[in-house]
Amino acid sequence: MFARSARRTTLIVLSSFLFAACSGSAGTSGSGDPPPDGEPIRLSGSIGDGPVTGAEVRVTDADGALLEQTVSDELAGYRLSLASDVSLPALIEATGGTDLVTGRPLDFTLLGAATATGNLTVNVSPLTTLAVRAAQCMEGGVTDANLSTAWDRIHETLALGIDPALVADPMREPVTTANVEAVVLANEALGEAVRRTVQALSAAAPAGGDEVLTQLGCALVPKAAVGDPADPRLLATFRAAELAVRLETLAGRLEVDGTSAVSRMNDAIRAVMPGFAAPAVDQVAVTEAARTQAVALISLLHEVAGSAELVRLAGTLDTAAATEAADAVDAALTAALHGDLQALTTNLALADDATVAEIEQRAVQQQTAARPVLSLAATPVQVAAGASATLSWASSGAERCVAGGGWDGQVASEGVFETPALQSDTTFELACAGVGGTTASRVTVTVDGEPVGEPAPLPEPTPEPTPEPTPTPEPTPEPTPEPTPVPEPTPEPTPEPEPTPEPEPTPEPAPQPSVNLTAADDLVPSGGTTALTWSAADADTCSASGGWSGARNTGGSETVGPLYQRTTYSLSCSGAGGNAVAMISVSVNGEVALQWQAPTQNVDGTPLTDLAGYKIYYGLASRDYAEQLDVSSAGATSYALTLPSGAYYFAMTALDADGNESAYSNEVVKTVN
Repeated sequence: MFARSARRTTLIVLSSFLFAACSGSAGTSGSGDPPPDGEPIRLSGSIGDGPVTGAEVRVTDADGALLEQTVSDELAGYRLSLASDVSLPALIEATGGTDLVTGRPLDFTLLGAATATGNLTVNVSPLTTLAVRAAQCMEGGVTDANLSTAWDRIHETLALGIDPALVADPMREPVTTANVEAVVLANEALGEAVRRTVQALSAAAPAGGDEVLTQLGCALVPKAAVGDPADPRLLATFRAAELAVRLETLAGRLEVDGTSAVSRMNDAIRAVMPGFAAPAVDQVAVTEAARTQAVALISLLHEVAGSAELVRLAGTLDTAAATEAADAVDAALTAALHGDLQALTTNLALADDATVAEIEQRAVQQQTAARPVLSLAATPVQVAAGASATLSWASSGAERCVAGGGWDGQVASEGVFETPALQSDTTFELACAGVGGTTASRVTVTVDGEPVGEPAPLPEPTPEPTPEPTPTPEPTPEPTPEPTPVPEPTPEPTPEPEPTPEPEPTPEPAPQPSVNLTAADDLVPSGGTTALTWSAADADTCSASGGWSGARNTGGSETVGPLYQRTTYSLSCSGAGGNAVAMISVSVNGEVALQWQAPTQNVDGTPLTDLAGYKIYYGLASRDYAEQLDVSSAGATSYALTLPSGAYYFAMTALDADGNESAYSNEVVKTVN
C-alpha cells in the first residue's frame, strides 16, 4: 500500500482515549479479627463482566494492606493462597485485562470478598461488586450477614434475570456449564447499564463506573446504612439505562457498545469453557422476577418517558406468563421504542432538578403504592357481522391508560367507546399504568349471524297441489234457449309497480393520515440545537416521543436541544382513518481524543533520530480506513478530532525525515455519541 525503504520506524501502540471510564479501588470495613482456627485461605474463581483474561487481581486485607496479586488466566480464572493470619474480610479487586465481549480492558473495578478461611470460591463480577458495595454501606461492613442481605435485595430488584434457584450467591457458587449462560448474560447486562449511565452523565454530572456501582449498592440497603445519600440524578439515569437493557435482555438481543452482543457472549463462553460447544445466551429462560421487575421499571418511568408504547408493553407483560415474555418484548421492542429508551437515559441525565426529584419521589411511593384497578366491558359481547359494540371502562390509581388490539392510542382513565363495524372476532385491550404498577384487561367481541342491513332472502313459496276433478253425472238435456248476449267486462287497470328504493350510498372510508417530519440540520455540534418542522394531513391530534414528548399541533416548528448525543425524534398523528408515525435522528459531532507514546527506535533496533510526524487512519469498519490525517509535529503525543455519531476504528503510522512510513499500530475503536 505504501512505498517504504528497508529502514522503517516503529510506532508504539495508542495508549488510551481521554473518555475512557475511570478505574479505581475502594477500601472495605470489617472487624479485622484474624481467622479463629488458623486455617489458610485458598481463593479461586472467575473474573467476568464478559469473561476477562489478563486482568490484574489484587487481594487486600481489612486494613487495605496488599496481600497477594496475580493475573487471570486464558480461561478467565484465578488462584491465590493467603496466610492464615490475615485480617478478614479480604477484598479481591480486578482491573485491566481484556474483556472477551467488549474487547477492551475493564471499564470499572470489579470486587469480591472472602469472609472465611479454607478453600473458597470467590467470583469477581459486576454483580459481586454490587453486593460488596452494598455491604460496605451497611453497619458492620462486609460480613456474611450483610452480604446475605445484599443478595436478597439484588434478587428482589436488580438481578437482571439471574435465577436464584439456579445461582443464589453468584460470588460463592462456581461457574459451570449449567449456569454460565445466565451468569454471563446477567453480568454483561449490569455492566452495560453502568456503561450507559456513565456515558449519559458525561455531559451533565460526570461519574465513573466505580461511583455508579457504589451509589447503586448504597441505594439497595436499609435506611440505617452509613455513608452519603445516593445522587438522585445518577440513580434516575441508571434506571432509564437499566430499563433499556432489561428489555433488550428479555428480547434475547442485549446490545453492548451499540450492537447485539449475543454472538460475542457465546464466543466468550466457548473460549473459557472449551467443552461447551453450543452456548445460547439468547435462550436463557425468563424468570418471573425479571418479568415483574420490568413492569415495575416501566411504571416508575412511564410518566417522564411519555411513551404509550411502554405502557402497552407493560400491559402485555402484566398478562403474559414468564415463558411468553421473551416473544412479547421482542415484538414490542421496535426501532422507535428503542430510540425512545435511548433518549430517555440522556434526557434524565440532563433533566431539571424538578424532574429528577419527581423520579426520586415516585421510587419511594412505589414501595407502598397499590396497582391500578381496572374494569373493561363490551356490550354486547356477540354481534352480527357489520354491527358495532360499545366498550366501557373505569380505573382507579391510574395515571395513563393506553388501548391496543382492536382500538389504539391513549384514552381517559374512564369512558365509553363505540367500536367500528366488526366483520370478525376482535379483542380489545387496555393497559393502565400508575406509580404502583400496571394493570391490563381485555375483552373479545365475537361476530356471528347474518350481516346487519341485508335481510335474509325469503324462501320460495311451495305451490299448492291441483286436486283431481270429481266426476259429475250427465245432466238431463233441456231445450237450449237462445243465448242472451253478455257485455264484455271492462278490464281493471294494471297498477304501476312500486319504485325500487335506491340503496344507501356506502360512505367513503376516512383517508389514512400522513406525517412529514424534517430537521433543519441532522448533524449539529455538541451542545447545539436544530429546528424540527412537521406537518400532518388527515390527522386531528399529534403526540411527540423520543427526544421530545407531549401533545403537538398537526403542524409547526420547534427548536430542540442542546444535544450531546445522537437523538431520535418521533411524531405520531391520529385521525379518523387511523394513525401514522414519522421519525428523524439528529447526530452530534463528538470529540475523539487520541493519545500515544512517541517511538524511540527503528525496527532493526537502531535509535530513531529523525522522527518527522505521524499519520492517523480511521474508518467505520475494522482495517478499512477511508480517512487519514497528517500530524506533522514529531513531538506530538495526542490529537483531537470532531466526528459525527458512530463507531470509528483508528490506527497510526510514524514517518521519518525521508518519508518512510511504519507499519500500522494496533487498532482501537471509539464510539462517538
